[in-house]
Amino acid sequence: MTAARARGFRTVLVVDDDTLLLDSLVALLSKVGYDCVTATTGTDALKLAQSQEFDAILCDISMPDFSGLEFLRRLRRTDLDVPVILMTGMASLESAVEAVQYGAYRYLEKPIEPTLLAESLGQAVTVHDLAKLRREAVALSGLQSLQLDAMAALDTRFEQAVQCLGLALQPIVSVTGSGIIAYEAFLRSCEATLPMPRDLLDAAGRLGRSHELGRRVRAMAAQTVVHLPPGRLLFLNVSVDELHDNELYSSSAPLSQVANRIVLEISEREPLGEVLGLTTRLSKLRSLGFRIAMDGVGTGYAGLSTFGTLEPDYAKLDGQLIRGLDLSDRRRSLITGLTRILGRDLSVTVIATCVQTDEECEALSEAGVLLMQGNLFGPPFDAASLQVESSLAGAPPEETRH
Repeated sequence: MTAARARGFRTVLVVDDDTLLLDSLVALLSKVGYDCVTATTGTDALKLAQSQEFDAILCDISMPDFSGLEFLRRLRRTDLDVPVILMTGMASLESAVEAVQYGAYRYLEKPIEPTLLAESLGQAVTVHDLAKLRREAVALSGLQSLQLDAMAALDTRFEQAVQCLGLALQPIVSVTGSGIIAYEAFLRSCEATLPMPRDLLDAAGRLGRSHELGRRVRAMAAQTVVHLPPGRLLFLNVSVDELHDNELYSSSAPLSQVANRIVLEISEREPLGEVLGLTTRLSKLRSLGFRIAMDGVGTGYAGLSTFGTLEPDYAKLDGQLIRGLDLSDRRRSLITGLTRILGRDLSVTVIATCVQTDEECEALSEAGVLLMQGNLFGPPFDAASLQVESSLAGAPPEETRH
């Protein structure tokens, strides 16, 4: 605890590269009961904010090393609560919007009227007290996540999620006796507020970082596939956003180096009409050696026209069609029809997903589906275990049931 806190004073970090203005702000705030710590650059301000606790921060937008907006963005990676009041001599709608996105408490135009500044700081300190109490209440309640209202909070949680990204693999097996023929890669993160792949993808989209996330995942997949036993493929989901990323089509990209072992899964649930030049993009992917799978078949938007455009090598039947298949004549008839059309008429290899029971497996086999995936054959496992086994023993992991 600082001496100012021991005396009951509120501590404010004041940041401005104009030393005359800085001195006048400190004099003003000291008169109304604040203890001030000063900095003249964003770098110094960030170090101070990360090394001690402040009740509020008053920061100029224009600074010599990086802007107050950038300071705010970096600060929010480690502190979601401390209120920041930004000051500017050249207000603009763009900077005001960005300030709000990253959780600025107020956005004030210079010269600032002293009464307004004092009122704004007083309100900010009160809000900070409430925020700290709220987090304490959340911790006591045992909840693992908070509402990600501000873009700043979302950015912070996304950064944390990216730092602990991983892949889980689930086997795809042939029920004719060939065993495991491939694995599907699932995205995983240890960040509690973004636990599912869809949460991560949505966050990346909101932050404008979809391409960054996609590239990272594809690089991880490229590192993983080299540890698979020879001949086995890796199925990897790609989103509509990723299909617009030029890096996906680069022959020098990490995933392109192992394209002959990669099957790119495109979901039937996504609106593929939004992809500009889809046919050309798919042709480029195939020229690199990638194969294409359509995921979620039977419950999404796509019709036969979409199959004609994608010309997928594989079609993965949606798990909703598989669940309880053995108990429904109607579902068995539907699966039989889909398998016949896809396999016979379109020369597409059909894979059933989410297979849970022996009865479902038997019903699928009778319907002509010979490739399956689901917990019946093995739950997803950490891809890192493959690398460990490969490096230590030089042998593939044990075969799962088939």
